[in-house]
Amino acid sequence: MSAAVPLPDLLRRFVLTPYRFSAVAGSIVISFETNDQELLVGFRDRTEQLVSALKLPSHNTWHWKLVRDHDVSQTGHDAYLLSGETLSVIFLGMGTVVAIDWGKGEILGFIAANTPVKQLLDVLMDFRQRSHSGQDAGRVEMPLTLARRN
Repeated sequence: MSAAVPLPDLLRRFVLTPYRFSAVAGSIVISFETNDQELLVGFRDRTEQLVSALKLPSHNTWHWKLVRDHDVSQTGHDAYLLSGETLSVIFLGMGTVVAIDWGKGEILGFIAANTPVKQLLDVLMDFRQRSHSGQDAGRVEMPLTLARRN
């Protein structure tokens, strides 16, 4: 009788996320977890700014989980947004994707190994500004302006 070989977790469903913090901003409670210390520090330092984009009357608690995928490299610098009533998905180049579930109050992201935290935060803040200003309202897909960094 042979031992069963475990199947690989290609979707990274079971990646340990030992780095965590909780924060309160106004009436919003944030629970953040990641497998990357750089992501932890970057998001902890800008929690107040990011929370301002997520204030919805139906949610006082948000769960953010970002997984750094060390096996994937980001190619390209273009950022795109696909957005619906209850779900928004941000693509940053090829290799980084962040989904915001407005209905459940959750953010789930898979971040490429070479995606700088500042670049990711800048894209999220640009999204925040567009969503509050109503810019590009009604579009399903839109490019987000992102300064190219060499």
